[in-house]
Amino acid sequence: MAGRVAVIIDVLRASTTMTAALHAGATGIAAFSSIDDARSAGSERMLTGGERSGVRIEGFDLGNSPLEYTSERVAGREIRFTTSNGTKAISACEMADQLVIGSFVNANAIVEFLKHQSRSVAVVCAGTDGRPTLEDSLFAGLICDRLCPRSERSRWQAGLAAQAAAEMWRTASRQIQSGATLFDVLSRSPWAKRLLDLGREDDVRFACELDKFDFVPALNRANGLFVRDRNGQRV
Repeated sequence: MAGRVAVIIDVLRASTTMTAALHAGATGIAAFSSIDDARSAGSERMLTGGERSGVRIEGFDLGNSPLEYTSERVAGREIRFTTSNGTKAISACEMADQLVIGSFVNANAIVEFLKHQSRSVAVVCAGTDGRPTLEDSLFAGLICDRLCPRSERSRWQAGLAAQAAAEMWRTASRQIQSGATLFDVLSRSPWAKRLLDLGREDDVRFACELDKFDFVPALNRANGLFVRDRNGQRV
């Protein structure tokens, strides 16, 4: 990861939730791979948020639903955050030069951010329990398709996995152009079905709101918090 920009993707739901929390006014998010670290690190004044197996962690202030992170709840607060997959992917990429968070809700912002980078990019799908997921692969494909369109020359070159993900996204795009919705496509994912079984359909629908936000959660190395960034400028 050294020398690269790492884009961490956990569409359902960590990356979507982190973006929603910052939009709602959270001043920063500290990501932890373990529950114990999230409980003990930082200040007691920080809110705690996260889940295991899709369910809020006992004793935590918030779960992993983007709908929980309202301005009334999180504005002006820092958050200690841990999830089953997304925050573990963040920890795995800690040696990257820069870490940013991507999902469908800030798709265009992520692509525009990457267009301004001179470093190589690693698009990292969190998946579920070490297995690939449809939703993360599709969003990775969206990034690769927009950075490396087949119809024009680009300074970006995609590896085989990135090309395969881009083709997955193009196939999904054709389905959407034919009348399907992004929710229709993502709801085929096993993890989406699990969330639907847990009564979290609104979370899945929220995660399908393309370009809802115009900023990128980016890691501030000075304090270890993810904060709002737009094309390299904190906002």
